[in-house]
Order: sequence, then C-alpha cells, then structure tokens
Amino acid sequence: MSVSESSSNRLLIVTRRFWPFADDPCHRLLHWASHLREKGSQPRILTARWNSGWPDVTEIRYITVHRILPAPNSNWNESYLQKNTVQWLNVHANEFDAIYLDRVDALSQILVSKCASWDLPIIGRFSLNESSIGNAPAARLSPQVAAEVCKKCNVVTVTNASDHRYLISQGVSDSQIVRVEDPPAAWIHRTVESRVNSRRSLVTLSSDFVVPDRTAVIAHIGATDWSSLREALDSICDLLDAGGLLRVWIVNPNISYSVIHEYLKDRGWHREVLIFDGFDDLEELAKASDLLWASSPSESVQFTLPLFLAASVPVIVRESDALPKLYNEVIKGRTYGSPTDLALLLHSWYANQDVAIDEAAKLRNQLATHFGSVSIAGIWKDILGRICDKRKA
Repeated sequence: MSVSESSSNRLLIVTRRFWPFADDPCHRLLHWASHLREKGSQPRILTARWNSGWPDVTEIRYITVHRILPAPNSNWNESYLQKNTVQWLNVHANEFDAIYLDRVDALSQILVSKCASWDLPIIGRFSLNESSIGNAPAARLSPQVAAEVCKKCNVVTVTNASDHRYLISQGVSDSQIVRVEDPPAAWIHRTVESRVNSRRSLVTLSSDFVVPDRTAVIAHIGATDWSSLREALDSICDLLDAGGLLRVWIVNPNISYSVIHEYLKDRGWHREVLIFDGFDDLEELAKASDLLWASSPSESVQFTLPLFLAASVPVIVRESDALPKLYNEVIKGRTYGSPTDLALLLHSWYANQDVAIDEAAKLRNQLATHFGSVSIAGIWKDILGRICDKRKA
C-alpha cells in the first residue's frame, strides 16, 4: 500500500510545540505535515496546550491538532504532560498506523516504553544539536540516554552524517537509521520587483515595516542568546554610525524586548530596528530582505536558513556545530567566529551588495543541484509505507 492511498498511513505526530508558535522547528514541522497530507497521508498532531485560551482541538491547513494540558514549562508540568499523553494514546492509539516523535526526549522515552501495548511502530527524530526552546530541564536527555531511546524505535531519522555516526557508535543498528535532510520549503524566485512588492505587502500589516529608498534590510529570525545578539548588534550599530542606510528586523528572538530596546536606545538606533513576534509564513520576509543574519544556527538551520538560501538571499552565519556539512560547504566564507570576523563580513556585504546577490544566486544553484538529486518525498514514502504496511500485514 503506497503513501498516495488515502486509506493508508494514519500518522500521529507528537511534538511539544506547534502552531501558533513560529520557531524554526514549528515552521519545519508544519511544512512537512502539510506536504505529507498533500501526498495522501493522514497526519494528525498531538501537542501541548501552552495557553489556556487555546482550544483542545483545532485545524491548521486541514490538519487536525490535538492539544493536551499542561504546558511543559516546569518539571512538575512535564510529568503531568507525560501522564496525560499516555492516557490520550490509551484511548486513541487504534486510530493510527504509526507514531512520529519529533524530538527524542523524556516524553519520547515514556512513549517508546509504552508502544508495545499500543502495537504501533515508532519513528523518532534524533539530533545532537536540537533546539532547546520549550524544553523543561526534566525533559532533556543526555545524548547517550537519547541513543538508548532510539534503539527502541522502529526507525530513527537524522539530518546529517555526524548524528548518524554518533548513533552507530552508541550501538543503534544502521538498519534503523535513515538520513533525511531538511529541504527548503520553497524555491523562491526573488527579483527587485518581488522585493518591492513584498515590502509593500508588509507595510499593509504595519507601518513599522516602512523602508526608506536605498535602504537595505537585515533580517534576524529565531531564538538566540543575548551575548550573540549583542555581538552582532554592535557591528550593525557601528555600520549605522558610519552612515550605513539600514533597517533591521529581529523576529522572535526569545529575549526580552526591553533589554534589546534599551541597548539600541543607548546606541541611538532604536528607530532603525524592529522587533516582533514570529510569522506564520516567512516567504514574504525572505523576498523583502537583503541579508539574513543567523547568530544561533541551531535555531534557524531546520527551516529559515534553507528557505533564505533558496531565495538567493545573502547570509552571514555564526560558526556552529549545528550546521550540517552541506550548509557549511554552501556558505563557506560567510560564517564568523569572532566579533572582528562579523564586522568584516558585514561591512564587506554592505559595500558590495551587487556582488553578494550574485554569490547568493550561485549558492542557491548549489543547493538546488544537491536537493535535485535527492527525493526527500521518496524517502518518506518509503519509511511510512514500509512500517505501516508491515503493521497492517
């Protein structure tokens, strides 16, 4: 039975956070679940209910989302979320053909231990550089313990070779592991006209998005820490001091806005920097931006960085173990490891924006060549078809 058959592959996706959150893993998961549905699978989401005003059941892009109390923002709440998730599955497990765990953590550990009673195969996503957003201390597992959980999964997905090698070193069977990269959500054809149109579209949402003529836009999207953010803001403010015409959009940084605003006010550039919550759809931001600056790659490599590279947006990225080999190769020369490196890259980009655009187009072509030779949809079709068909046989 194939993925395209509407009666097959009723997949329960278990994740701590989902829409309306707009961090990188949530963007990636919403795009992936929508893609599965388009290909004929029947995904449903089981997640925590982080706000008492949110409904228990809702629908986003024709995908049913079930929310369970409480929000796992403390160790006490974490234990109750685990208990309530198990209780929910005791009632609803027979409605599914498989369970996908979007993060191998303490909740996954509990669910894997119970899966035999539900007679459901388990797919787990493993990463050594997983986002820490939304994870109570009690939910975090050491890599060694996470590998033990992976041993009990039917299939474990990884996005890069280093994670694959680590699991092998910990005794996870190679036959259980499948390499599935996170591809760009869209291949955006970005032009001068589309940039102008996107900026106009954003202004209809808020006048704060007004960008003066001949002014470049730098976008920072995703959670980061204050030291990394301030390091980059220092260089940006120095460039503004030198007469640079810039606007900076900082999206969903997971840092107190007042802390950022006070720093910018002291530097005299608070009117040039816009701080706001996340967007459901980042494509308009990709079209409208002239540079993506990623100060915390672990919070942008799953969705934002691939999307902006696929839109031919120049990038400046902090060096990080979270960057897979593919992206390290593609953005070689566009990463920084010190404030001096960052300042040099930023000033070089600003002084040579036409050159940066040409380089970004070449990076896009490299990415397109790679993903053109890999069928991500085919890999998932094989995974889901194999484990679901085996259960139904």
